[in-house]
Amino acid sequence: QSGTMYDPRVVHRFVQLLPQLRREDQHVESGHATGSVEMTGDTDLPLEKIPSAQIEIGRLVLRDGLAEILPGADAGFFVQAEKSVAAAFWTERLAGVVRDMRIPTGDGLAGWVAAHRHTIVNSNSDLDLGAGAKELHLGSCCVLPVFALGTLVGVLGVYLPEGQRCSAQDVRRLGGLAQELGTALLPLD
Repeated sequence: QSGTMYDPRVVHRFVQLLPQLRREDQHVESGHATGSVEMTGDTDLPLEKIPSAQIEIGRLVLRDGLAEILPGADAGFFVQAEKSVAAAFWTERLAGVVRDMRIPTGDGLAGWVAAHRHTIVNSNSDLDLGAGAKELHLGSCCVLPVFALGTLVGVLGVYLPEGQRCSAQDVRRLGGLAQELGTALLPLD
């Protein structure tokens, strides 16, 4: 049903994964499975693997989605860069803060989310943005992992104006935006 109900890129990638999934099923059915699941293939997607046209699509998806979900918020999309995360694209106001920023994987909010793959809701923006959060009058934030077909594509950091917090509905909607970003940025090779 590619092109009718589902994004053709997602269908194409799923079809590519089918042989591996079938091998894993056979391994489990044969009784050779252990108590832990072994990840195969890339679990992190470095920026250089994302074509520039897809980065531009990601920027547009982020800009339009964020304006609809949390008008007035700022955001950055972070990707793996060696043993750190770096901003791949961002809202205009964050440019001076995140353009050259590197957060060690596991540190800050974006680095922690990249390492642990769990969402952080209503934490302090300065844990990622440092003094830039105060300069831009940003208070709380929501930081989410961005997946596509089981691959961590990046981390979405959404930074809210002082005095604002994310509601449960905001977090659900940001999760939907993260899925859109993941689909837009997943390499097609």
